[in-house]
Amino acid sequence: MQKSSKSLILKRVAYGDADWIVTFFSREFGRMSGMAKFARSSKRRFGGALEPGTLVDLQFVGRNGSPLVRLDEAVALRSTNGILKSLDRINAMARALELSISFLQEHQPTPEKFDLLDRYLTWLNEHDPSVRETSAFEFKWLTRSGFMPGLERCMRCDKDVSRGANWVFDLDNGSLLCNACSSSSIAKLHVTNGALEGLYKISSGNFDVSSEKAMAAERILHRYTEYVLGKPLKYKPL
Repeated sequence: MQKSSKSLILKRVAYGDADWIVTFFSREFGRMSGMAKFARSSKRRFGGALEPGTLVDLQFVGRNGSPLVRLDEAVALRSTNGILKSLDRINAMARALELSISFLQEHQPTPEKFDLLDRYLTWLNEHDPSVRETSAFEFKWLTRSGFMPGLERCMRCDKDVSRGANWVFDLDNGSLLCNACSSSSIAKLHVTNGALEGLYKISSGNFDVSSEKAMAAERILHRYTEYVLGKPLKYKPL
């Protein structure tokens, strides 16, 4: 039975002389992969709709005994033309798509993640991102993936951040530890006052923070993301 789904194209890989294998994020069906036969040699059914980052109305059919669905048609609902105007936009999109592929489970619908990614790519079509926006997206993505960083208090002694202390970020638990409680932590990052302020403001949607503090916060988020995934990411932060 043919299905129709609003989807975001995450990745495509050439297969044979004329086909694409496409990884896409369906709002209704989650992350999936499909074969687009003759899509590289014929523009009739797909045109430019299989470009990574494109929002499409996708028609596909499951294939018995195959993990790949058959892609029949894709109609672009939003292109990436605006994103392609800037290297910073391209890098931000590529990192967001890589995060999506790394965190999403196959055939598990997560409409809240779909909407987050869709809004971010829509915004990137019109704006050059700063470290504040890219970090805010990554923080929200981690949160929706069940890895929200704990930034309010020490995970062990419950000391409030506002009371002041030397802090580290415990990668195993994704939470702050005061200096007194951090001695037994193996995987940890020292957190400067500037990084802490950047993390706190960005997490609350307050972008009134200097680029230096935002970059310090971003470095911690990036390390935490790669630690959670257990692998380095190809696309680095701005």
